[in-house]
Amino acid sequence: MEPTTFRPIFAAAPTLVGSFPHADPQRLMDRIFDRFAELPAWPQLPARDWLESMYVQYSERLPGAVIDRPGQRIHLRASAKGFSPRNLKCARALEEAWPKEENLQQLAANSPRQRRL
Repeated sequence: MEPTTFRPIFAAAPTLVGSFPHADPQRLMDRIFDRFAELPAWPQLPARDWLESMYVQYSERLPGAVIDRPGQRIHLRASAKGFSPRNLKCARALEEAWPKEENLQQLAANSPRQRRL
């Protein structure tokens, strides 16, 4: 009896997801469609608007996350609903320890890795 060789069949397709340093969505979409006409694309343009940041988009439904749109900040409010007792204790400790003037978006934008892009 011959050994059977496993050959998986992949039915996945690549996608184009991520942040781009562009401020003009039309120019970016033209470039994407010129190069990748068949790929589904979900570009984010944080240089255009703070709300396009992945941090904002992924924080919107997190328990305790408060998105301060005018102040362009994301912070934690441990009194918000949605925490288990254990997580509430951790969230309150984090809220107390986190420097109030820090802004996650600014920290990420000023990181050495971000500047190299």
